Amino acid sequence: MESSVEKPKPLDDMSAFLRVLFYPAAFSVIFPGSIFGLAEFLASPFITALHEVGHLLFIIFGFFIQFTGVNLFKYPSYNFLVTIGGTLGQTLVPIALILYYLRKNKVSIVNSYLAFLSVSLKHAGFYCSTAVSNGSFIGINSFFIPTIFEAQEGDWYIILSYLGILDHALAVTELLYNLAYLVALLAVTSIILDYFMRALKIELSIICLYAISIALSLIMMVLTLFF
Repeated sequence: MESSVEKPKPLDDMSAFLRVLFYPAAFSVIFPGSIFGLAEFLASPFITALHEVGHLLFIIFGFFIQFTGVNLFKYPSYNFLVTIGGTLGQTLVPIALILYYLRKNKVSIVNSYLAFLSVSLKHAGFYCSTAVSNGSFIGINSFFIPTIFEAQEGDWYIILSYLGILDHALAVTELLYNLAYLVALLAVTSIILDYFMRALKIELSIICLYAISIALSLIMMVLTLFF
């Protein structure tokens, strides 16, 4: 006789692990320099993996297209896509998972990937800041090997230079940090709100839950900026 209990899916199992890892990491985005920084440090390899896979997907696609006689790598626009592919990989994957689990009404799993996204945006902000740094920095190459890069070799130097906004690198950095902070606030607010709704046995639709969380997060963001 088959059991009627639904077996957890692989993504659900992974999300349980990510909740343990990324929930405290989201607190690190809000409270930099706190004890939660250890969780952010432990989360970094997952973000780095998505970043490098994003690069590799565009590189592999370019190599396959070469068999048709077209060399995409000679076009600056395609090299730009290869470069920005890393940032797209580390941000679009959690966004896609957030949207997927929103449709499934899985609040706790959505929160785990919101926390994931907040840390990823913070890392993108730090990487962007290296575009105008003097000297070199340590990064990970496409073979996942720690490597010393000059500022002019970094992704964001290439991205901002291609877009013609290298002079605005600090403004882009600030934007990414603020987005990371806002998403972290949203994650933490919805985590706490969901906990109290469950404790009080109050049922809220997932739309209402996140509408309230977004409103509270924006209020806290404004209070933080002005006070």
